[in-house]
Amino acid sequence: MNHEYDIKELLEKFYRNECSEEELGQVITYFKKQELTADFPNVEETEAMLSSDDLDDATADRIFRNIVGEETPVIPLYRKKHYPFVRYASVAAIFLVVLSSAWFLYRQTDTANNVGTSAAKPEMPNAITLKTADGKIHILKSGQNVAVLDSNGKLIANQEDGKLVYDSSDESESAYNTLTIPYGQRFSLQLSDGTLVYLNAGTTLKYPVNFKGAQRLVYLEGEAYFEVAKDKKHPFIVNTDDMNIGVLGTHFNVSNYPEDEHTEAVLAEGSICMFTKDQSFDPKTNLLLKPGEKGSYDRATKKIQTSPVATETYISWVRGELYFHNLTFAQICRKMERKYNVVIENRDAQLASERFNASFSDVPVLKVLGYFNEIRPIEYRISGNKLIIQKKKNP
Repeated sequence: MNHEYDIKELLEKFYRNECSEEELGQVITYFKKQELTADFPNVEETEAMLSSDDLDDATADRIFRNIVGEETPVIPLYRKKHYPFVRYASVAAIFLVVLSSAWFLYRQTDTANNVGTSAAKPEMPNAITLKTADGKIHILKSGQNVAVLDSNGKLIANQEDGKLVYDSSDESESAYNTLTIPYGQRFSLQLSDGTLVYLNAGTTLKYPVNFKGAQRLVYLEGEAYFEVAKDKKHPFIVNTDDMNIGVLGTHFNVSNYPEDEHTEAVLAEGSICMFTKDQSFDPKTNLLLKPGEKGSYDRATKKIQTSPVATETYISWVRGELYFHNLTFAQICRKMERKYNVVIENRDAQLASERFNASFSDVPVLKVLGYFNEIRPIEYRISGNKLIIQKKKNP
């Protein structure tokens, strides 16, 4: 896609019916590719665009056919109460999906008949915990500034608000610590070599108090964004069971949740190598990723595939944002469970396999469900820490 124009400005012009023929062609091409790039407006930004309904029906129908094609089955859509109902064959309905909720919805049914009830999740603590080499468990709370001591009273690290900082001058014998982040929370860590690690909800990272030896090795289960301190003599290795990511100094994201089908690495800066547990770190022979690329390891086939991606969309979680790209609703439920620390039970089998693109800022879970309800009517209720979703009954 050509990014010489600002997509937000172009979409605003499109909705006001002020696009030239060339700009209109760019919009149609954008939607046909089913793209949702990092510069696409999120929910709050796009709601502000929908302050009027200026498109005439003839123009709307023409654009709609160009985007989805004559053969594409159309799904009835619904708008908020303060917007008039627009018949589903109009591009205004497309804008409801693409703009007011930052969605581009297309139906794609998976072969598996997954009802959408969340997959079994690993047991997680209810608080951020640090387990030190001596077996002691420390409870960490965001917003604190405290010293973390071992059982002998020796300083291990300092907590500075939402970050745990290790002292680079510590020359004592290396020992591994384990930091675990529960669902509903995020935390960050500065390792002894200066590497910054941002940990997502439901994540466990095992790492040494200080690095010794030829490699800087850490073990990850969950998701983390790494800003690795440069050290050409000591490569930094992230172990994710069957897959390893090796770097010398760079910024990248790794997602390795046990309930997911893939382990993914997305490179923001520098370069990284992906290699299996049967291989050694070697930039000359390992699979090398370039900035803007994603490497996806399929746990079933044991194969790695690479593809170009909008990097920002994969690291937006660091700011508490949600981004869904071509995900089934069942996969989206797992992401929401981690972020909001809830259990989601989806009783709508058809919805479970439908795929969505969406982006949200840091908003409550009920607001996210509210947007789903706008484009795909559902019923949902809360029972304790459980969200139960089912198909909306006809009135």
